[in-house]
Amino acid sequence: MGKRRLAKAPSAREKRQEKSRRTFWIVGIGLAVVIGGLIGLLIYQSQQPPGALAGRPAPDFTLRLLDGQSVALSSLRGKPVVVNFWASTCPHCQREAPVLAQVYEKYKDQGLAFLSVNVAWDTEGGAKKFVEAYHLPFPVGRDAGGRIAGLYAVDATPTTFFIGKDGKVVSRVDGAPEEVAAIRAGLEQRIEKLLAG
Repeated sequence: MGKRRLAKAPSAREKRQEKSRRTFWIVGIGLAVVIGGLIGLLIYQSQQPPGALAGRPAPDFTLRLLDGQSVALSSLRGKPVVVNFWASTCPHCQREAPVLAQVYEKYKDQGLAFLSVNVAWDTEGGAKKFVEAYHLPFPVGRDAGGRIAGLYAVDATPTTFFIGKDGKVVSRVDGAPEEVAAIRAGLEQRIEKLLAG
Protein backbone atom coordinates (compact mmCIF):
# COMPACT_ATOMS: atom_id res chain seq x y z
CA MET A 1 0.00 0.00 0.00
CA GLY A 2 1.19 3.45 -0.88
CA LYS A 3 1.70 6.11 1.66
CA ARG A 4 -0.99 8.70 1.98
CA ARG A 5 0.19 12.29 2.22
CA LEU A 6 -1.61 14.62 4.53
CA ALA A 7 -2.39 18.10 3.24
CA LYS A 8 -0.23 20.69 4.85
CA ALA A 9 -2.23 23.20 6.89
CA PRO A 10 -1.78 26.80 5.69
CA SER A 11 0.46 28.90 7.87
CA ALA A 12 -0.76 32.00 9.66
CA ARG A 13 1.11 34.09 7.08
CA GLU A 14 -0.63 32.34 4.17
CA LYS A 15 -4.01 32.87 5.85
CA ARG A 16 -3.30 36.60 6.21
CA GLN A 17 -2.25 36.84 2.57
CA GLU A 18 -5.40 35.06 1.41
CA LYS A 19 -7.57 37.35 3.55
CA SER A 20 -5.78 40.42 2.14
CA ARG A 21 -6.37 39.21 -1.44
CA ARG A 22 -10.07 38.70 -0.78
CA THR A 23 -10.39 42.15 0.85
CA PHE A 24 -8.54 43.75 -2.08
CA TRP A 25 -10.94 42.20 -4.61
CA ILE A 26 -14.06 43.07 -2.62
CA VAL A 27 -12.98 46.70 -2.22
CA GLY A 28 -11.89 46.89 -5.86
CA ILE A 29 -15.21 45.56 -7.15
CA GLY A 30 -17.13 47.90 -4.82
CA LEU A 31 -15.17 50.93 -6.06
CA ALA A 32 -15.67 49.89 -9.68
CA VAL A 33 -19.46 49.70 -9.14
CA VAL A 34 -19.56 53.13 -7.46
CA ILE A 35 -17.37 54.79 -10.10
CA GLY A 36 -19.36 53.16 -12.90
CA GLY A 37 -22.61 54.43 -11.37
CA LEU A 38 -21.27 57.99 -11.09
CA ILE A 39 -20.03 57.95 -14.67
CA GLY A 40 -23.40 56.65 -15.85
CA LEU A 41 -25.22 59.42 -13.94
CA LEU A 42 -22.97 62.10 -15.45
CA ILE A 43 -23.48 60.73 -18.95
CA TYR A 44 -27.25 60.58 -18.42
CA GLN A 45 -27.35 64.18 -17.15
CA SER A 46 -25.16 65.47 -19.97
CA GLN A 47 -27.49 63.90 -22.54
CA GLN A 48 -30.59 65.57 -21.15
CA PRO A 49 -31.70 68.32 -23.51
CA PRO A 50 -32.28 71.74 -21.85
CA GLY A 51 -36.07 71.36 -22.05
CA ALA A 52 -36.09 67.81 -20.63
CA LEU A 53 -37.63 68.93 -17.32
CA ALA A 54 -40.48 70.92 -18.87
CA GLY A 55 -43.81 69.54 -17.69
CA ARG A 56 -42.15 67.35 -15.07
CA PRO A 57 -41.91 67.90 -11.30
CA ALA A 58 -39.00 70.17 -10.46
CA PRO A 59 -36.29 68.17 -8.65
CA ASP A 60 -36.40 69.10 -4.98
CA PHE A 61 -33.35 70.56 -3.28
CA THR A 62 -32.43 72.42 -0.14
CA LEU A 63 -30.45 75.60 -0.70
CA ARG A 64 -28.13 76.83 2.03
CA LEU A 65 -28.50 80.59 2.01
CA LEU A 66 -25.66 83.07 2.40
CA ASP A 67 -27.15 84.20 5.73
CA GLY A 68 -26.77 80.65 7.11
CA GLN A 69 -30.43 79.62 6.84
CA SER A 70 -31.78 77.04 4.41
CA VAL A 71 -34.83 76.80 2.19
CA ALA A 72 -36.24 73.73 0.44
CA LEU A 73 -37.88 74.12 -2.95
CA SER A 74 -40.67 71.81 -1.78
CA SER A 75 -41.53 74.29 1.00
CA LEU A 76 -42.64 76.74 -1.73
CA ARG A 77 -45.22 74.35 -3.25
CA GLY A 78 -48.40 76.27 -4.02
CA LYS A 79 -46.46 79.33 -5.16
CA PRO A 80 -44.99 80.05 -8.57
CA VAL A 81 -41.19 79.97 -8.27
CA VAL A 82 -38.35 81.41 -10.32
CA VAL A 83 -35.02 79.60 -9.80
CA ASN A 84 -32.07 81.51 -11.23
CA PHE A 85 -28.54 80.04 -11.52
CA TRP A 86 -25.78 82.66 -11.79
CA ALA A 87 -22.10 83.48 -11.29
CA SER A 88 -20.67 86.79 -10.11
CA THR A 89 -18.18 86.93 -13.00
CA CYS A 90 -20.83 86.34 -15.68
CA PRO A 91 -21.51 89.58 -17.65
CA HIS A 92 -25.02 88.40 -18.62
CA CYS A 93 -25.77 87.72 -14.93
CA GLN A 94 -24.54 91.21 -14.02
CA ARG A 95 -26.87 92.74 -16.60
CA GLU A 96 -29.78 90.55 -15.52
CA ALA A 97 -29.43 90.95 -11.71
CA PRO A 98 -30.98 94.42 -11.29
CA VAL A 99 -33.86 93.43 -13.56
CA LEU A 100 -34.51 90.28 -11.51
CA ALA A 101 -34.57 92.41 -8.34
CA GLN A 102 -37.05 94.89 -9.83
CA VAL A 103 -39.31 92.19 -11.26
CA TYR A 104 -39.32 90.31 -7.94
CA GLU A 105 -40.35 93.49 -6.09
CA LYS A 106 -43.16 94.00 -8.61
CA TYR A 107 -44.63 90.49 -8.23
CA LYS A 108 -43.71 89.27 -4.73
CA ASP A 109 -46.99 90.48 -3.20
CA GLN A 110 -48.85 88.32 -5.72
CA GLY A 111 -47.22 85.23 -4.22
CA LEU A 112 -44.18 84.89 -6.48
CA ALA A 113 -41.10 83.26 -4.91
CA PHE A 114 -37.52 83.53 -6.13
CA LEU A 115 -34.53 81.31 -5.34
CA SER A 116 -31.16 82.57 -6.47
CA VAL A 117 -28.53 79.84 -6.84
CA ASN A 118 -24.85 80.81 -7.06
CA VAL A 119 -23.03 78.08 -8.99
CA ALA A 120 -20.13 75.92 -7.82
CA TRP A 121 -17.55 77.44 -10.15
CA ASP A 122 -17.97 80.83 -8.45
CA THR A 123 -16.63 81.79 -4.99
CA GLU A 124 -18.49 82.63 -1.81
CA GLY A 125 -16.69 85.98 -1.62
CA GLY A 126 -17.68 86.82 -5.17
CA ALA A 127 -21.28 85.80 -4.46
CA LYS A 128 -21.52 88.03 -1.37
CA LYS A 129 -20.10 91.05 -3.21
CA PHE A 130 -22.55 90.46 -6.08
CA VAL A 131 -25.54 90.32 -3.71
CA GLU A 132 -24.43 93.54 -2.01
CA ALA A 133 -23.70 95.34 -5.29
CA TYR A 134 -27.10 94.54 -6.81
CA HIS A 135 -29.13 94.64 -3.54
CA LEU A 136 -30.78 91.30 -4.28
CA PRO A 137 -33.99 91.18 -2.21
CA PHE A 138 -34.73 87.46 -2.53
CA PRO A 139 -33.15 84.34 -0.95
CA VAL A 140 -29.64 83.70 -2.30
CA GLY A 141 -27.57 80.59 -1.66
CA ARG A 142 -24.55 78.71 -2.93
CA ASP A 143 -24.54 75.39 -4.72
CA ALA A 144 -20.95 74.83 -3.61
CA GLY A 145 -20.90 71.14 -4.47
CA GLY A 146 -22.74 71.51 -7.79
CA ARG A 147 -25.48 69.05 -6.80
CA ILE A 148 -28.39 71.39 -7.59
CA ALA A 149 -26.93 72.40 -10.96
CA GLY A 150 -26.52 68.69 -11.69
CA LEU A 151 -30.19 68.00 -10.93
CA TYR A 152 -31.18 70.71 -13.39
CA ALA A 153 -28.49 69.99 -16.02
CA VAL A 154 -27.11 73.52 -15.68
CA ASP A 155 -23.66 74.05 -17.16
CA ALA A 156 -23.74 77.77 -18.00
CA THR A 157 -25.04 81.00 -16.49
CA PRO A 158 -27.47 82.55 -16.30
CA THR A 159 -30.00 79.74 -16.48
CA THR A 160 -33.50 80.36 -15.15
CA PHE A 161 -36.33 77.93 -14.42
CA PHE A 162 -39.98 78.90 -14.09
CA ILE A 163 -41.89 76.49 -11.84
CA GLY A 164 -45.67 76.45 -11.52
CA LYS A 165 -47.75 76.34 -8.34
CA ASP A 166 -48.07 72.58 -8.84
CA GLY A 167 -44.28 72.18 -8.56
CA LYS A 168 -43.78 71.35 -12.25
CA VAL A 169 -41.24 73.02 -14.50
CA VAL A 170 -43.04 75.28 -16.98
CA SER A 171 -40.00 76.55 -18.87
CA ARG A 172 -36.26 77.09 -18.87
CA VAL A 173 -34.30 80.03 -20.24
CA ASP A 174 -30.57 79.79 -20.96
CA GLY A 175 -28.68 83.07 -21.12
CA ALA A 176 -30.07 86.61 -21.15
CA PRO A 177 -30.78 89.02 -23.99
CA GLU A 178 -28.41 91.93 -24.55
CA GLU A 179 -31.13 94.54 -24.02
CA VAL A 180 -32.40 95.17 -20.50
CA ALA A 181 -35.90 95.86 -21.86
CA ALA A 182 -35.90 92.40 -23.50
CA ILE A 183 -34.80 90.77 -20.23
CA ARG A 184 -37.64 92.48 -18.36
CA ALA A 185 -40.25 91.67 -21.02
CA GLY A 186 -39.28 87.99 -21.12
CA LEU A 187 -39.33 87.66 -17.34
CA GLU A 188 -42.66 89.43 -16.92
CA GLN A 189 -44.31 87.41 -19.66
CA ARG A 190 -43.26 84.11 -18.09
CA ILE A 191 -44.08 85.23 -14.54
CA GLU A 192 -47.57 86.39 -15.48
CA LYS A 193 -48.16 83.01 -17.09
CA LEU A 194 -47.07 81.33 -13.82
CA LEU A 195 -49.32 83.56 -11.72
CA ALA A 196 -52.29 82.87 -13.99
CA GLY A 197 -51.70 79.09 -13.95
